[in-house]
Amino acid sequence: MMNYAGLDKELLLERAGEFIVNARKKNGITQEGLLRLIDKGCNLNMDRNTLSLIERGRVATNWLNLMVIQHVLGFSFDDFINFVTNPDS
Repeated sequence: MMNYAGLDKELLLERAGEFIVNARKKNGITQEGLLRLIDKGCNLNMDRNTLSLIERGRVATNWLNLMVIQHVLGFSFDDFINFVTNPDS
């Protein structure tokens, strides 16, 4: 994954994971529930281990996976990018 808005890869992954966890919890969705939504809507074949690693910022993923996850959670990609680049706003 490339740098975005001057953020290094490690920080970008950490913030992406934080966004996913916050959005999932805000919607009252468990990891298993999110995986079912992803599988039903997009068939990404993502397992719980992979999702857990993404949420903890421990594994690089591609933009498509991040876009699918934020979409199933009901957020726009702009919401995601705004949080990743400025989480305190």
